[in-house]
Amino acid sequence: MLFTVATPDWEPEAEARVQTCRCDNDPQYSLIGPHFTLTFGAPVKQAPCIEHVRAIACEVSPISFVLRRAQVLTSGPGLAHVFLVPDEGAGALVALHDRLYSGLLSPWLSRDEAFLPHVTVAAFDHPSSAQVLADRWNARPFALAGHVRTLTVGRLVDHRFDVLTQLPLERRA
Repeated sequence: MLFTVATPDWEPEAEARVQTCRCDNDPQYSLIGPHFTLTFGAPVKQAPCIEHVRAIACEVSPISFVLRRAQVLTSGPGLAHVFLVPDEGAGALVALHDRLYSGLLSPWLSRDEAFLPHVTVAAFDHPSSAQVLADRWNARPFALAGHVRTLTVGRLVDHRFDVLTQLPLERRA
């Protein structure tokens, strides 16, 4: 199962704030750093997947984003996540997601719900706990700005994210 993620390139203070929250609340903290997941666990062969992502990365410019709000998403009985969601850059991240799910990856696009670009900072067994954390984030305005400059293709191996390749977003204006 291969994934495509985008790791934010941002100021150290922004990353530290996100990582502090993740360390305390996200069970995936040691698995992978803060990221936007763009494709989710597709059972495809490594070489064709990397070439597919490379072809798209060559046609996409780096994406600027600003995370400005925390949002709770519930999934399954009692499970809830806290996401930091971008205002600026959200459209470009959605467009990139949609392009990645063309061609080779199109059979694995979930049409059950719209894609919401986000950085996960917490997971809880109770939605009320997630809402308390989201409310704490949202109590004061915040703006965590950064850029997506590369795409990473990887897979989960032995409870860690194994990076297969990193591909720069290279479209020239």
